[in-house]
Amino acid sequence: MCSIFIATPTYTRHQTIILGKNMDGLANEGQALVRIPALHAPENYLTCTHIQIPQAQRTFEILLSRNSQHWGGEMGINEHQVAIACQEVESKVKRGSKSTGLTGPDLVRLALERSTTAQTAMEVITGLIAEFKQTGSNNKAQNTFLIADRKDAFLLETVEKEWAALTIHGFHALSNTFTIEKNFDYSSKNLVEFAQKHKYIKKGDTFNFAKAFGPKSKNTIREQLLQKQAQKADGQFDIRNAITLLSTHHLDQGKFNPSKANYKCACRHATGRMNPYQTNASMVVELRTSQIATTWYTGTSNPCLSLYKPVYIPGNNLYEGLTQVPGPFKDESLWWQAEIFFREVSKNYKSAKALFEKERQQIQKEWLEKDQILLQNKNTKEEAFTELSKSCLHKHTKKLMEWQYHFRKSKLKNGQFSPLYNYYLDSLNKKVVSLI
Repeated sequence: MCSIFIATPTYTRHQTIILGKNMDGLANEGQALVRIPALHAPENYLTCTHIQIPQAQRTFEILLSRNSQHWGGEMGINEHQVAIACQEVESKVKRGSKSTGLTGPDLVRLALERSTTAQTAMEVITGLIAEFKQTGSNNKAQNTFLIADRKDAFLLETVEKEWAALTIHGFHALSNTFTIEKNFDYSSKNLVEFAQKHKYIKKGDTFNFAKAFGPKSKNTIREQLLQKQAQKADGQFDIRNAITLLSTHHLDQGKFNPSKANYKCACRHATGRMNPYQTNASMVVELRTSQIATTWYTGTSNPCLSLYKPVYIPGNNLYEGLTQVPGPFKDESLWWQAEIFFREVSKNYKSAKALFEKERQQIQKEWLEKDQILLQNKNTKEEAFTELSKSCLHKHTKKLMEWQYHFRKSKLKNGQFSPLYNYYLDSLNKKVVSLI
C-alpha cells in the first residue's frame, strides 16, 4: 500500500517537476534515506534481493529510501537529477515463483545507479525485466514506476516482461493500481500478444492495459483523494502542497484520530490486524531545470506528525554505513526515536499534537524558506547545502526529545476510548524491546 504522485511544470508554481511518495509497510518496518556513492571498480556480479546479475562498468551516486530488509529502495534520486518511485500492483497475472527475479525496489536502485536521464532509466528497467524477470511480495504482484528528470516525466507500468509507458503532463497520482488504459506512448513489442495469449483480452478487442491486467481495486479511493487535494493548488502546486497532500487523512483534521484510520488515508496509520499498514517514510523531490534538486524526507513514519528535512545530491552527508537504517528492534536511529513518541501521541492525538503543532509548522516553513534562499544565490557552494541538511536533521532530533519531554510532563490522559487500539500500540512496542 502506498501513495505516489507527480506534478509537471505546467502544474507547478515554479515550473518544476515534483515527485512524491508515502512508503507504506507493516508497523515496525522503518526506513531511512541513505547516500550510496558512485563506484568505478565494479565487481563481476551484483547480489540483489533474490538473484545475482552482472554489475555495470560504473554506477552513479544516489540517495535511496530503504529499510533493513531490502537491497534496493522504493524511491530515490541520483547525481544526474533522475528520480524514481515505485509501487507494487496486484494483477490478474500469476507467476510460478515469487522469489526469482528483481523486485521493484531492486529496479529503482539499479536504474538510478545506471541512468543519466529519465528516458534511459525507463530503458534500464524494461531491459532488466526482459532479461531477469521481476518479482514481488506475492505471485500476482507487479511493479509500476514514476520516473522523472529535469525535463521529462514518465509513468511505466509492467506485467512480467511486458510493459507500457506514458509521458506525463500535469498531475498524476497512483495508489497500487494500474492507471494506463487505451492510450500510451511506448510499449514492449509483445504486449498485446501476451494479453491475448493468456486470454486477458479477446482477439479483436481494443487493448486497455489497466482493464486487461488489473482487477477491480478499492485503492482507487486514495488516488481520488490525492487528485482532489492537488486541485486545491489551482495549478500553483509547490512543496508546501506536496507535504500537505502526503499528510492527508480520509477525515477532516478536526475529526481524525489514528484509531479511526484505514486504507482510505494517504498518510497511513496502522490500527491492528485488519489494518496493519502505516506510512513508514515520506519523500518529495523537486527537480529544477538548471539548479540542484531538493529532496525532502521525513526519516520517520506519520508525515502528519513529522518534519520534512532537505537533502541534496551531490552532498556530503547521509552516506550508507553512517546513516543508521532502523532495524527490527528499537535502536538509536531517528526512525525509532520518533516512532516511540508518535505512538504515545497517537493515544491522545488531538490534544497531544496541539502541544507542538504550531512550532512544527513554523519550523517546516523556515526550512522551506532557507532552501529557497540558498537556491536564489547562484554562488552557493555545495558545503552550504550540506550544512543546511545537517542542521535540519540535528534540529528535528532535538525537537523530538523536547516534544516528548513536554508531552510526558503534561500528563495528558487518553483522549479517546480506544482500548483495542491502545493495546495494539503497546503490543507493537513490546515486540521491539523484547531482546533489549
